[in-house]
Amino acid sequence: MIEDGVDAVLETMRIASQGEVTKLERQVKALQRKVRELERSAAA
Repeated sequence: MIEDGVDAVLETMRIASQGEVTKLERQVKALQRKVRELERSAAA
């Protein structure tokens, strides 16, 4: 109940929820790994 209200307020204010932030963190980490791999292969 309260969480639904908080989610609605965050959405109205265009602020990311904790779940969205966590998902973005995982995506950033995956991209960082990929960039490191590409940098290593380009240096070889």
